[in-house]
Amino acid sequence: MNLPNITVTSIDTTHLGLTSYQKTFMPGMIDNGSISFTCEFSESIFTTLHGMLRDVVDWRVTAPADESVVASFSGFLTSIQQPFEPDAEAVLTAEIKVSGDVSLS
Repeated sequence: MNLPNITVTSIDTTHLGLTSYQKTFMPGMIDNGSISFTCEFSESIFTTLHGMLRDVVDWRVTAPADESVVASFSGFLTSIQQPFEPDAEAVLTAEIKVSGDVSLS
């Protein structure tokens, strides 16, 4: 699991009445980015995730035990990848676009 890259947009507030001829800005909306995760592949997990495509749902993503971080948020799947390699564990990687706030515990 990776934590999202949080960004803030900037809004141009420049107007012709400014005598300094400098552009001015103010902060815009917060974008909580995306969270990706990897898990062991199984047909049931793939079917469940595929059925959730285009649905905004509540997620609870738990990091491995040694990290003990839980991220809770609403979001929707933007990708599901199943890169199969010979003689390697079958894993599934997915990415979730966060919608709203992220709560870490």
